[in-house]
Amino acid sequence: MRHVVHDKYFLKDLLREIDLYDRKIEHLRHHAQFESEPERERALRTATTRRDNLTVTARKLMAEGIAHDPMGLPASMMTPEQFAERRQHIQQEHDPAAAIPHEVHVMAAPSSEPSNEDSTEPQTPFGEAIERLQQQAKHAGMPQVNWKEELLDYKRKRNKIPA
Repeated sequence: MRHVVHDKYFLKDLLREIDLYDRKIEHLRHHAQFESEPERERALRTATTRRDNLTVTARKLMAEGIAHDPMGLPASMMTPEQFAERRQHIQQEHDPAAAIPHEVHVMAAPSSEPSNEDSTEPQTPFGEAIERLQQQAKHAGMPQVNWKEELLDYKRKRNKIPA
């Protein structure tokens, strides 16, 4: 017989299953085709009973103190305040104007050092940031790793490119 461990991962899966039943119930109410209204009610009753049994188990585990994310609760288990907070949190995540950009302070590379790049292509902002970080590491006395040369050596050793 299999022993089920009631931990935070079990609770997380249980909450996901409750959320699935919430969606199934909404589908049965609004979109599913039934031959008669009593059939729809029977299907709704079955799904609601299963969801309610899972909800009782989940509430018991939460009452025992098993860690869970309040934002991860299914809609049927949320209070109106939690539901409003969740909606606000989702809006902030998806609204680019509400996102606060993180500032990165990087000191500029000394201009006396020539660039290691031999290409005539303009460098991307990411490439420029890498260049500045490499220059900062050099001036801070950190050991330099030339990853481009090491990658070429690795490819040559593995016969990926001709020597």
